[in-house]
Amino acid sequence: MFVSAGHTDSTLVRTADGWRIAASAQRIVRTRGTPPRVPADPGAAVREGQGRPDPDPSDRR
Repeated sequence: MFVSAGHTDSTLVRTADGWRIAASAQRIVRTRGTPPRVPADPGAAVREGQGRPDPDPSDRR
C-alpha cells in the first residue's frame, strides 16, 4: 500500500459564471510505502480499452 499526505494551495477567482480555480499547487509532505509503477506509455491502457480516459474538460457539471 502507498500512502501520501500533504496539502493543496489554490487561488480562486470569481467570474460572471461563478468561482473558478486560477491556480493550484499540491505539496506532498510525507509518503509511506512503494509508489505504484507508471507504465512506459500511460495512454496504452486507454487505447486498449482498459483503465479510464482523462475527463473531458468540456464536461462541466
